[in-house]
Amino acid sequence: MKLVVLVPAYNAARHLPEVIARIAAARPPHLFRIVIVDDGSTDGTAAVAQDLARAAGDIEVVGSTAQRRLRRCHEDGLQVARTLDAERAASVHADGQYSPEALTDLLAALDSRGLDLLQGSRIAGGQALAGGMPLYKIRRKLGDGETRTLGLRAAHDRPAQRLSGLRPARPRRDSVFGV
Repeated sequence: MKLVVLVPAYNAARHLPEVIARIAAARPPHLFRIVIVDDGSTDGTAAVAQDLARAAGDIEVVGSTAQRRLRRCHEDGLQVARTLDAERAASVHADGQYSPEALTDLLAALDSRGLDLLQGSRIAGGQALAGGMPLYKIRRKLGDGETRTLGLRAAHDRPAQRLSGLRPARPRRDSVFGV
């Protein structure tokens, strides 16, 4: 079973090497590839990502010359996961504020609950503000549009779980991205 970990990155050059090292050290089950999706960064993130990819055989880099926002990064990363025939994809943001160490437990919960999508939450654990997340983002709720677009069964145990950067999922072959 192939797992692809997506790492959406915008101006994250100083954090990216540590996040990639943490993903590798966490050893999520069946990790096949890490896909760094640069969102038109202006701080050298693309060059850092390319250096990381050259140093390791399991990293791919997808880039954009203009910032297109997180949703497009996820769509681009999921398209790469599909071309790699990944059965699972997870997202860990490049700014280091989400814990790649949680992936193993999240993937186990995905299996045990029979879900297609499970979103972890740093908000529910009280770490968001301490980690630097702006209050307006905490108050914002991710709508169910994302799960409807992907055609997934999802679980949100608490409202706070709707906003997260940790998204282990099983990409469906019949899903349409970019709608």
